[in-house]
Amino acid sequence: MEKASILIVEDESIIALEIESQLTASKESDLGMIIPDSSLKNSSLGKAFFKVQSANHNEIVTIDFAHYEPSGGVPAAFIMAQMKDSVGILIL
Repeated sequence: MEKASILIVEDESIIALEIESQLTASKESDLGMIIPDSSLKNSSLGKAFFKVQSANHNEIVTIDFAHYEPSGGVPAAFIMAQMKDSVGILIL
């Protein structure tokens, strides 16, 4: 018998590439931080952010669990994908 896993999504974030800033529902210390210019650039969130910028338009980027300081060091994983408008212009 296979074991079932439960995934709990604690927070949802939107990252606007034009300003490279994070909007977060839980309003932790990473709220509004500019990823490339902050300590986030070396975090698992930063790794996902830089990886998704060079990803194909239909590729989903995943970064495995690692300690995430804005969440008190609790392990966090990140999933990101590019978003485009109706004419194909990258918006996120």
